[in-house]
Amino acid sequence: MTQDSGEQGLPPGVSNELSGRTTVEGSVVQAGSVQGGIHFHGHPRAPRPAGPASVEVLVDVRDPVGRHVVLPRVAALAEDPPGRKPGDLTGGEDILGWARSHGAVDFAFTEVFLTVTNRSNTHLTVGDLRAVVLRRDAAVPGALISQQTAGLRPVPELELDLDLDQEHPEFWEVDPYTGEPIGARPFFQGTHVRLAPDESEKFIVTGCARRFSCTWQLEVEFRPDGGTPFTVRPAPRLHTTGADGDTLAPVLCWQWALKPPRFQPKVVDLGWCRVGADRPGMPPEHRAVVTQHWGSPAQPPPDEPCRCGAPRCGHGLTCPGDACDGRLMHVERAPRTTDDVTAWQDRLRCSEWCGEWVRDVRLPDRPWGRSTADGTVTLFDGVTHPVLGTAS
Repeated sequence: MTQDSGEQGLPPGVSNELSGRTTVEGSVVQAGSVQGGIHFHGHPRAPRPAGPASVEVLVDVRDPVGRHVVLPRVAALAEDPPGRKPGDLTGGEDILGWARSHGAVDFAFTEVFLTVTNRSNTHLTVGDLRAVVLRRDAAVPGALISQQTAGLRPVPELELDLDLDQEHPEFWEVDPYTGEPIGARPFFQGTHVRLAPDESEKFIVTGCARRFSCTWQLEVEFRPDGGTPFTVRPAPRLHTTGADGDTLAPVLCWQWALKPPRFQPKVVDLGWCRVGADRPGMPPEHRAVVTQHWGSPAQPPPDEPCRCGAPRCGHGLTCPGDACDGRLMHVERAPRTTDDVTAWQDRLRCSEWCGEWVRDVRLPDRPWGRSTADGTVTLFDGVTHPVLGTAS
């Protein structure tokens, strides 16, 4: 209340005021004096019967630390490389978004946050959660793309994994720290989640694929008290691919800290598969990349085998330097000519840092490009040539 009001109809010196720019929806009650109790009666709440329209099922696809995607069109690396939007800070490139805009697919697993909310007046039981496989094909070939990672993986309330390679995938609860299954049977075979009106439950769902490419959707079964069970299938279609033999090469990680920012080849060991390394039967354009870039971490010491995959590369040989007890380490390989696609040059460094040496090598089964009868030479995607640059 404020003093000295000039409003009509009020006792002198008294006024009613809504502070600021507050907006009141509905009636405003003004009372000078009150005797007895005051009772406010709102409109009765409309009934909300249980059914598909009375539940909210939200699917939020996440990209956790360590996410890899398969880029089917390797040519996109040269045709439309990723970059920062105006105003973005260093390291702000959305590499996964860029890759997905070129048709990239989640590799090995897809992780989603699933939130279900009961908006009915009845208690609901989440009786089952299913993964409906809409399509299963051969694994998607292409380059494996990842982004330099940072941050921590959140620990959800309930974590469920399923194997998309199975004919009928089932959800298993897993330990959020170790990733190991909990219990001797699938989660929904012995456990149900019960929701009171307006109550929510959050799950983290991870669909894993190792051998196939799967397009799938989630489906939730609800059982209302005293009512008929019903199912809800949220709209997002998810796509996850595994690795089949030699379908993945090269393996490239975006390094925003390099000058300029660029992809850098590496080897990824997932336990159940090792990609980015040379393998029998690998296509020549893929083998060329791992022949030049044989992965990280750095080349092993000279008393361990070289990772380049080529025989007699010189790694481990005694240093030819005068009075040096060091041994050579193979540190780099690059195409040597512009016309002979089998000609490479290796650079070797002494383990005692007394000097570096180069060796000319010819690798007929590991060409760095493709030559035609008219003498035209095409550089394979992912290979860096000291004269020709990179494929465009």
